[in-house]
Amino acid sequence: MLPTMRQRSTTPLRRDLALANINAAIWAFGNGLVSTTLVIYLALELGAAGFAISGILAAPRFAGVLRLGLPSFLARLPHRKALCAAFFLASGGVLLGMAPAATGVAAGGIAMLVLAWCVHHLLQYCGVVLLWSWLGDLMPLPVRGRLIGRRERWLTIGRVAGLGVSFSLATAWPWLSPESAETKWLPLAYSASIGAVLLMASALPLLGIRSRESQPSATPHATWKAIAHCFFDPAYRRLMTFSCCFAVANGMTAAAQNLYPKRVLGIDYEVIIALRAMMRGGQAAVAPAAGRWIDRSGAKRMMFGCQLIVASGPLFYWLASAEAPWWFVGAWVAWIAYAGLNVGLDHLKVTLAPPKNNVPAIAAYHAVADLVNGLVVLAGGLVFDRLVAGGTEVLPLYGTLFLAGWVARTAVAGLLLRLIEPARRNSEADNVR
Repeated sequence: MLPTMRQRSTTPLRRDLALANINAAIWAFGNGLVSTTLVIYLALELGAAGFAISGILAAPRFAGVLRLGLPSFLARLPHRKALCAAFFLASGGVLLGMAPAATGVAAGGIAMLVLAWCVHHLLQYCGVVLLWSWLGDLMPLPVRGRLIGRRERWLTIGRVAGLGVSFSLATAWPWLSPESAETKWLPLAYSASIGAVLLMASALPLLGIRSRESQPSATPHATWKAIAHCFFDPAYRRLMTFSCCFAVANGMTAAAQNLYPKRVLGIDYEVIIALRAMMRGGQAAVAPAAGRWIDRSGAKRMMFGCQLIVASGPLFYWLASAEAPWWFVGAWVAWIAYAGLNVGLDHLKVTLAPPKNNVPAIAAYHAVADLVNGLVVLAGGLVFDRLVAGGTEVLPLYGTLFLAGWVARTAVAGLLLRLIEPARRNSEADNVR
């Protein structure tokens, strides 16, 4: 029997979304193999201190500000699909050379690590901005929440798989090479290299998706004016205000949270990876439900509840000690609620952006929050190092930072209730499942 008109019209959409989710799974697999945790532990093996750790966390954020120039670049070279795939491919290529460059340079290895990490993220960020502009044209608004939830699920499943492989490499290495006690960084470097190859491979599914280059959003116009407009539009301004305040709340404890498990609690990389995999598994289970909730009831109330749960994370770090280290596991359980925040923010940043010119708004959303987070993370690491060097006792300092982080993250939850929800629009693709 011949397909109906509706079946013929939705089949290309389903195929596009399936390929987009394959891209998400492959990319996330590679991302899980080369997580920030891996880079931080690799830097610690090379002798990094608090400020260097802050540099690893903050440098990509500063690089992300350069995304503001992406809309102008795309306006001069209007090939969104080709550029998106090229950015994904190039970001993996840079990452492939990161570990050899860092570990092959006796002096300045950490600087090389930070530089490669920074360039990798800049290319990746540009690709992601273009991808979300593209997905905004593909995902019908009435079902956008559940489609983003499904994509988030595949992202988390891929990350869990990557974390599992990285964990296996790290735990098997002492058995495979028992004489390599002084080269503990090698399994981390191998994990990063495998992850880089997968990140490059994630560009391939994008080539099969319809380009939608005829859509107005495929070629940005009045780019700097459009970026400035984001700060005057009430809905987008409130979204960016929350993102910036959230970035401050997260950034103030970033260095402490990454130093505390290894330096004070004595937690190995393998344990952190196992916890991260557990957290991602929980997020994969929660994300589709969060998407359905958004389509049915809106985003902000669900995000408010998730934020209160996420905010409790630093409290578990505060409770943890060398005598009772496993309290900090509670933070990773609480951070499962990030799934609801991630789905909600992705939905709002695309839906509140002008449909016919969404690249400038998406670029501005990410760049501003990244700049704020980068500044706070870097300042936090510098202050931490100076306080320790000045004789401040380390354990009370950690405790103060963790309590302050809980208060700040709880306080910003109120901003979510002030968000302006996008109006729902009818679409002939309402039946997409």
